[in-house]
Amino acid sequence: MDIQGIEAHLLRLVNIESVASAPSYIKDDAATSLNQAFQEIWSSPDSDYFTREEKSLSTVAGTKSYALESAIQDILGPIRFTATGKPIAPCESKGELHAFGPIFQSGNDYDVDQGEPQVYYLDRTRSLSYDDEVLVVNLLLAPTPDRAYAITYDATFECPSYEAADFCASPLPSLPIPHKYVETVLLPIARYHMTRSHFFKNQNLLKPLAEDYQKAMRQIGYLDPQVYSADTKPPQIAERSHTE
Repeated sequence: MDIQGIEAHLLRLVNIESVASAPSYIKDDAATSLNQAFQEIWSSPDSDYFTREEKSLSTVAGTKSYALESAIQDILGPIRFTATGKPIAPCESKGELHAFGPIFQSGNDYDVDQGEPQVYYLDRTRSLSYDDEVLVVNLLLAPTPDRAYAITYDATFECPSYEAADFCASPLPSLPIPHKYVETVLLPIARYHMTRSHFFKNQNLLKPLAEDYQKAMRQIGYLDPQVYSADTKPPQIAERSHTE
């Protein structure tokens, strides 16, 4: 199931069968519900399973700095050579990496020959892109690679966020969650959050949706997920009035 399949399920809860004819403000509610579902998954006791992913890169001779994916939140050690699993040692600071020769080779020369990387440092900087703060992570290696090396690392990724326009984007954005959990975890949580929409009216569905939500939440480590009843519904996603 892709993001359009998720959208279709959410819109049916507010009695909209045709995705193409759905008003934009209801698609906004669907996007909000999907984002809330991901936020609960990303903050769950078992979040490491969903947020952690093995990544790899290939070095280039003469290049010591490598920009990592922008969505990466953190790097989990060890960083290692793909072929052998041999770890590359972390440095405490950028200065320690730059002083690789004196510190790690017991010499006086800061300019060392290129070779197989032995240490790394993750250089994190924050920059503003439009109105958003962006974390930029560069992997620095020493010695500077003398050839192509395949390097593997484990990374955690930021919680994804979607807008209504993503439902009809080309290509469609991916869902960063194992396929088998889309229908058993992501969809039930998103459907439950869609009941908070101002346009959800079928109160008879609230109990089975809440039960599916609790089952999904238990799968990701929540021992006692709380739900609300028709009499105790929290504020809706949006209290808006619209004219057709």
